[in-house]
Amino acid sequence: MTKHNPRKPKSDADGSDATDLDAVRAFLHGGDVAEDVDDDPEPPPRPRLPRKVQKMIEEAVRTSGFLSGKERPHKYTKRGTKCSRVWQDDWIERVEKTEAELGRPICGARTMAGTPCTLGSNHPSGRCRFHGGFDLTGAPKGNRNAVLHGLYSRRLQVCGTHCPQWESCPCAGDDVLALPLKERPTCPYEQTEYNTVLTDVLAKIELSPDPDPLDKHNAHTLALLHVMMSRAATALRNQQLIETTTATTDTYQMQSSRQDPCLQAYLRIASEYRRFHAILDYPLHPICGPGHVRKPKTQTKDAPATHRRTKPQAAQKPEPGQGLPYIPSLSSIMGHVTRALHDTDL
Repeated sequence: MTKHNPRKPKSDADGSDATDLDAVRAFLHGGDVAEDVDDDPEPPPRPRLPRKVQKMIEEAVRTSGFLSGKERPHKYTKRGTKCSRVWQDDWIERVEKTEAELGRPICGARTMAGTPCTLGSNHPSGRCRFHGGFDLTGAPKGNRNAVLHGLYSRRLQVCGTHCPQWESCPCAGDDVLALPLKERPTCPYEQTEYNTVLTDVLAKIELSPDPDPLDKHNAHTLALLHVMMSRAATALRNQQLIETTTATTDTYQMQSSRQDPCLQAYLRIASEYRRFHAILDYPLHPICGPGHVRKPKTQTKDAPATHRRTKPQAAQKPEPGQGLPYIPSLSSIMGHVTRALHDTDL
């Protein structure tokens, strides 16, 4: 029987976080968290981090309390403003001095001028709406995908008389016009189109063995361009594709023709849509080799010499493991299924 016990650290003054620090230090020193390992060979030691880095991580764990769920108590100013945990004592004194001069609680966040923000706050964090005291997207805490969706979906059209389909839209009404502009709802048709396109684009990204983190942002841009094409097509449906202008004088008459501006807008948006679609050129089939790379763009004669296609090189030997089937993770599959079930819900 082989016993492997990590070194036990000294506990804090109140004895909290001792167990969590045991686990953290065991991991940092290359040990196991389990107390007893029976009849199993001892695993190879992990490379150790520098001692300075270990101390920094241990201090962060001890002070934050995120492992044990116990957070450090917040400080408050004399006027009751909740202080941020990163505020130093000298800054807290400066905030209290400003509050004493104004006779009321303030946000206290550092402005670009290096002074405390003097706006008020009704948020539990103590900050004003410009420094974190406002729910910008309505996303659940920690759900980064929902934050991205909330930020990018703000670019969608808000209901109003400016919409070319206002007169025929079943969602239009005087009750919508009576609302303040900042309280008017997003067009439900655009929102649903945006969600469905985004669901399909994210499905392509998650099926790639080597996705680019920025592709999630590009996916939202691609979904928006799809909505913008629909806007341009809607505006174009009652317009002539060719606009003819006639100039007449006493001596001559001249006609000129050009594309309708709505048609030009549609073609330009469609061009940008194809460009972003090429950026997100991932395979649709879930089984692909781990060495998959995006398709190279077609080179043209006008391309700079440094970017022109060179002679093909000799075929290289495949790396170990290359060519094996790639299976997407269960979380990626379930995430796509969840979005597909709810992307038409408002």
